[in-house]
Amino acid sequence: MITVKQAGDSNWACAALSIFILLIRLAVYRNRQNAFDVSPMLCVASILIVSTRITVNYYLLRDGSANDPQSGSPGSFDAEDYAAIKTGSILSIVARLLITTYYWLQVSLLLLFYSRVVYSRIVYKARWITNTIRFCWLTIFTSYVAVILTTCLECRPFKLYWLVKPHPNGCVRAYIQLFTQGVANIVLDLILLVIAVPLVLKWRIRTLSENLRVGLLVMLGTICIIVTCIRLDYIHGANSSQVARSFWASIQMLVSTFVANAPTIYGSLKLMRRRRSDQLARRASRPEAWGMVAETAPEERHVTVENVELGP
Repeated sequence: MITVKQAGDSNWACAALSIFILLIRLAVYRNRQNAFDVSPMLCVASILIVSTRITVNYYLLRDGSANDPQSGSPGSFDAEDYAAIKTGSILSIVARLLITTYYWLQVSLLLLFYSRVVYSRIVYKARWITNTIRFCWLTIFTSYVAVILTTCLECRPFKLYWLVKPHPNGCVRAYIQLFTQGVANIVLDLILLVIAVPLVLKWRIRTLSENLRVGLLVMLGTICIIVTCIRLDYIHGANSSQVARSFWASIQMLVSTFVANAPTIYGSLKLMRRRRSDQLARRASRPEAWGMVAETAPEERHVTVENVELGP
């Protein structure tokens, strides 16, 4: 049984680690010498969402909500208790909207990464992959709208979300919202795997370390699916307790952040290291760098530098 303290600790820890990963991505992006894209804006939006969720989740866990089995008997509450439950129930809706938006931003970041890989490697640019990417963007939009609508409209009228007297309505458990979000997450992860697997299979794998990196990239997609399935099963087994929902939402937030940003961070760091090695190689190839007098003809020196720049 997950306690309020455990849910609160996971809220702070997972949020801090998620922000740290996003800040690393923003830092390595500044060192990339390519055209501007929308990824930094999505990262900044993600950081703002995580920061807002920290506060919302804190008060939500403190006040509780109408869907929390630990609320007790409705007859034992006074006016202040009902006010706290109403506030907590509204905050639970806000928290679900925030975490849904965050999940979908991370999926968009990962899809942007795969899109850049496809469009930068013309040899791998198959029509069905580009069509799958377009279909994934459409699925992201439609599934996001579906989850938002179920989050706001599962209880009608809206006041049923916080009414606990004479007894809470069954809609406050938000099972439709939970499974709609979970199934949509799994479908999007499967589509991303369909895009990723052909790309990594076409890469020229030469060493054991490259094999491990390719295998890890494919495994990242399955990690999100596994965590989503565990989350759905545990929350359903806990009768949709708000504590359990908050705890597993934080865990999935951290996992989705790592999965969505790890490939880009690794690729950017590898590119930075390669550029630094190329710069050192060019400096070492110059006679002046060794205190030597250049006796080579200008044409020969030009060929030497050009060969270094074009080398692997």
